[in-house]
Amino acid sequence: MTKIAVLSDVHGNLTALEAFVADIQQQPIDESWFLGDLVLPGYGGNHLFELLKQINTTVYLRGNWDDIFLEVLDNPEALDLNDPEDVYCGILAKYVFEHLDEQYLTQMREAPIATTVQINGLQIGLSHNTSMQNYGRNLVSDADTTNLDQLFNDQALDLAIYGHIHHQLMRYSHADQLILNPGSVDQPYSNYAAFQQDRRAQYAILEIDERGIVDVQFKKIDYDLQNEAKNVQYAAAPYADLYQRLILDDVNPRADVKALANYNQDHHYLPELQQFIQTQHKN
Repeated sequence: MTKIAVLSDVHGNLTALEAFVADIQQQPIDESWFLGDLVLPGYGGNHLFELLKQINTTVYLRGNWDDIFLEVLDNPEALDLNDPEDVYCGILAKYVFEHLDEQYLTQMREAPIATTVQINGLQIGLSHNTSMQNYGRNLVSDADTTNLDQLFNDQALDLAIYGHIHHQLMRYSHADQLILNPGSVDQPYSNYAAFQQDRRAQYAILEIDERGIVDVQFKKIDYDLQNEAKNVQYAAAPYADLYQRLILDDVNPRADVKALANYNQDHHYLPELQQFIQTQHKN
C-alpha cells in the first residue's frame, strides 16, 4: 500500500502550508506530490521549500504564478510598466527574490509543469494545468468532459491529477479514466456562494495498492487566517494591507485596476521596480 498526499497552489501562504504539513505529519504518508504555484502573492520564501522537504515531496511542479515570478527575474522587459497589475506582480516578485536562497530559485527554474509517475502498476499523469501549459481556464470544475480529456493527451494514463483551479474535484474522462484535483492550500474557490465561505486549506490523500486505487480522501484543514494576515506586516512585505484583505475578506487586489494604480503611485512602486529591472540587467 502506498499513501500519497497531493497538494497544490500554496501561493506564498506560509501559515496555511504549515497547517497542512502539521496535519499530514500525524498520518502514515509515504510521499507528497506538489502540483505548482508555491510563491506569490503571499510573502513566503525559503520556509515554503523547507516545509515541502519535511514531507518527502517527490514531485515538484512549476505553476503559472511561479512562471510569473521567474519572468520578472529573467525577462523583465516583458513587463508592461503602464499596467498596474504588472507592477504589482513585479514588486511582489522582487520581495520574494530578495528572501529566497539560490538553491530554491534553481529548483523552481528546473521544475517541469507536468510529469508522469508509476505507482504499483498505475500510470499517473501530474500537471499544474495541462501537460502543455500551466495556465488557462479550460479545466475549471464545470468544464466539458472533452476539455478534461486533454489531461491524458493520448498518453496511456490511468489517472490524471492537476491543480490550478483551486477546486477539489473527482471526475472521469470519456474513456472512464479517473481525474482528480486536490484543491488549493491557499484561497480555495467555489462557484457556489455558501461553499466559497469555507476558507480552509485543501488537499487530497491517495491510497494505491497492488490492485489499484483503494481510497481518495479530500481533506480540509483549518488554519489561522488572522495569523497569516498579521505576519505579512511583520515581514514588511509590499502590499501588506492588500494581502490582508485578500486573506481575510477574499478581496483580490487585481479586481480594481484603478485602485491598484493609485496604490502603486502612493507607494512609489513604479520607480522601485524600474530600479530593480536595471539591477537585474546589470547582473
